[in-house]
Amino acid sequence: MDLRALHYFVAAYEEGSVTAAAIRCHISQPSISGAIAGLETQLNIQAFQRHKKGVTPTAEGQKLYSAARRLLSDADALKAMFASQQKRLPLRLGLMEALDSRRISKLLAPMVRDETALDLQLSRAHEACDARIVCESAKQPHEQFKSLWKERFVLALPEGHPLTLKQEILLPDLAGVPLVAREYCGNELIESCANFGIELNVVATAFSEEWAVSLVEAGVGISIIPESYLSPDHRIVVRRFANLDIHRHVGIAYDPDTLHKQHGQGLKIFLQSL
Repeated sequence: MDLRALHYFVAAYEEGSVTAAAIRCHISQPSISGAIAGLETQLNIQAFQRHKKGVTPTAEGQKLYSAARRLLSDADALKAMFASQQKRLPLRLGLMEALDSRRISKLLAPMVRDETALDLQLSRAHEACDARIVCESAKQPHEQFKSLWKERFVLALPEGHPLTLKQEILLPDLAGVPLVAREYCGNELIESCANFGIELNVVATAFSEEWAVSLVEAGVGISIIPESYLSPDHRIVVRRFANLDIHRHVGIAYDPDTLHKQHGQGLKIFLQSL
């Protein structure tokens, strides 16, 4: 059994797309498709239903995924057991509050699994570190910024709120409405309203996404929250703004002078892997 083919299959399964799997694995799309086709022939199964938007696993594909994950995990454990005790390059990485945990997991996992893994140390974004994962608006003047992803902000409303009757929200709709502000990046809504002379009624300030969601669910006020953070489990109604795109860029902020220092080699490898 070719572990590399299993690795490509798992990537396609988790991404729901052969194209996305190819990007994730840094390999061509035909190579991913060929590896999966080879597995299907070898096992005499159909792992995916192909469609225009990507792939959907069959019942056989779901069984293969569980087994493939176990095999790949065992293979990684063997590599770690017999890996050479070479000195790993240190990387101190600061993380801001309110990051998409799924994206962060995908970003960091390869860094600690590779044979030349980094000695990764995580801290808060305001603490001493080699680089920070923050909003672009939090970048310091001396720092360079490498964007990782873009997140749209949406309006989060408590169930039963009058604004839930509208499919799209206009800025004047927010005048006087109790609002839960956020301490970290993403307060472009407040700035936009101020530019148009719209006075908001800020009744609370949340220090994390969890607090913002909890306060909205409790009916304390409405809030603007990254769309990727909300799930159907939240007792929240989501609405977008009409003719207004509020978003944030999340990326790596770092001092370029660090790359030329001895302890900056870990940062250099990290940036090259992005």
